[in-house]
Amino acid sequence: MKKKAKLFLSMASMVLAVALFCFGVYAAVSVNYTISGTVTYQVKDVYTEITTKVYKDANMYNASNLQTKAQELEGKTFEQIEETYEQAVQTFDTYNNLTGTGEAGANGIDINYNNAFTYYVVINVKNLSSSVNVNISLTNNTTGDINSVIYQTANKTNIAKLAEGTNMVVAFSLDDATKSVQNVAFNYSLKVELSTPGYTVTVTNNVSSNCMYYAYQNGNELINFSQDGSATGQFVAKGRIYLHLIGDVPSFNNIDWGGGDNEVISSFVGTSRTPGKMKVSVQINGNTPIVGGQSDGAAWYSYIFLTITEPCTIIINYA
Repeated sequence: MKKKAKLFLSMASMVLAVALFCFGVYAAVSVNYTISGTVTYQVKDVYTEITTKVYKDANMYNASNLQTKAQELEGKTFEQIEETYEQAVQTFDTYNNLTGTGEAGANGIDINYNNAFTYYVVINVKNLSSSVNVNISLTNNTTGDINSVIYQTANKTNIAKLAEGTNMVVAFSLDDATKSVQNVAFNYSLKVELSTPGYTVTVTNNVSSNCMYYAYQNGNELINFSQDGSATGQFVAKGRIYLHLIGDVPSFNNIDWGGGDNEVISSFVGTSRTPGKMKVSVQINGNTPIVGGQSDGAAWYSYIFLTITEPCTIIINYA
């Protein structure tokens, strides 16, 4: 009888142990991690191309090891990264503010720790201008706990134009495997701007009648100047600008934004007024005047693309 009781107790203990083990496994596999996020691009006064891709890594890392793994990606091309981590699990459309294509951010980044314990968000930034350097910074705007060990690339300064660009990386690795995280969001902002604020540009419009000129950079108005008689205005710029000369409020419909520098182009838009005869010359820092326009037809306005690499004085003459 005692042997049967001992056998029964042993079997009962075994069943209980199996049950507890199964419950533990069930509890472990039922932990869910649902994290999503966004990286917003903020580009100011520069031309850039930005591409974001996300890669996964099956391993879990502490802060020190995660930093080492992420920093290895900062100097690699996407092709080199894919030799180690295979194809990206997410690829976002390239943003290019020179061509006006793509969205200014990567929305809907998916960090799913049920599929892998570590994710790398790699943001490749290309400075498209050879005449200026840029500063690149990453800011974490996230509030709340996302149960992750996180590393982000330190801010970079004076980045020149490079064919392969430079990488900014945000790396996430699961912190506590027993802790569920559901419907939590992260948010980062990537800022790209001129390494220095720019140079002072002085514009003198030598005309006796009403004079108007407008300067723009990357779609942002630098100056809107209108005054009777000869007058001077100033603004600060660095890199490629668009200078609109004479006429009413600018009409950009027929402008080739990919046009070359240092060529005065005149256009006639609209029929509400009779165009006059004119030529326009633009002289920069006393150099040989750049002449354009028409002497026998006319133009409603003239425009020129300039690359500002130093403080300068621009003299506008009409004839």
